[in-house]
Amino acid sequence: MKLALLLAGCLSLIAAAGCSKAGLRTGVDAGNGAADVGRINEGTVIDAGATSADAGSRIDVGPANNCVSVASAGVYVLDDQGVLFRFDPGNVTFTRLGALNCPNVNPGDYNSMAVDRNGFAWINAFSDGKSQLFKLDIRTVACAATAFDSLDLQTFGMGFSSNQPGSSDETLFIDSQVRGTDGNKFGSIGFPTLGFSNLGRTDGSLEFTGTGDAQLWGFHPDQPAVIGQIDKASGVFIKTYGAPSISTRGGRVAYAFAFWADMFWIFLKDGNVQSSSVYSVARSTGELARALADAQLTIVGAGVSTCAPVIIP
Repeated sequence: MKLALLLAGCLSLIAAAGCSKAGLRTGVDAGNGAADVGRINEGTVIDAGATSADAGSRIDVGPANNCVSVASAGVYVLDDQGVLFRFDPGNVTFTRLGALNCPNVNPGDYNSMAVDRNGFAWINAFSDGKSQLFKLDIRTVACAATAFDSLDLQTFGMGFSSNQPGSSDETLFIDSQVRGTDGNKFGSIGFPTLGFSNLGRTDGSLEFTGTGDAQLWGFHPDQPAVIGQIDKASGVFIKTYGAPSISTRGGRVAYAFAFWADMFWIFLKDGNVQSSSVYSVARSTGELARALADAQLTIVGAGVSTCAPVIIP
């Protein structure tokens, strides 16, 4: 999620894929419109042995492809108040998992999230002029600071992608705004050192999601809004589909992006509304639909591990 974006028309990285404003599909199937209100379920523990202040019913999900079970349990989203939810793409509902307690972070500082195969979410927050990276145990919602050195990086979108189709090895890619005049950066964060490797330049607005079949996709919300497959060596779009866009900047803007079973999920709050809407885009066809008009949340981060299914079960 970025609170400040550059209105750049057809960006250079999009232009590399041959995009044109006239060629983008911008229509949205509104479904049930304003009556399409999100449902939030309270308190769930996802994995055996987990504890949470919001503990309730249990959901035990068997591990897939050497994944910790919680990593393959669904899409995880983070709201602007620092509360973690699990999003169910099948029912388009949210289950509250608990409030984050990341050190020296206030509600409103959280910016984006990615989820790895080991049951941890990686959280970017920007506070007091500094970008931070936190490690969150999804099973307990316990948050810890890391040794990440942001250097000149500020807010960034991020997502894990498998290094090879079906591989348990994965890379965390980020798209970051940068302090100063050096230009915004596309790159990766390495483990365990958490060092940043610069791979290219972008406008710094993209949110990322990766897949178990080694693809990386990005969501660019400014007009012309697109989602597209990303060249992992350069950050350039390989191909694009039309997506819902930010149209009003009179208030706070928030957005996040995730993949599940051949479907992309976009969580988007425009400046003139109170909460996020949820959209789906089919990876195979680019078909765009509004799945939920009012999530009753302002969603600033979304993460899904590379354990997630890549086709509809």
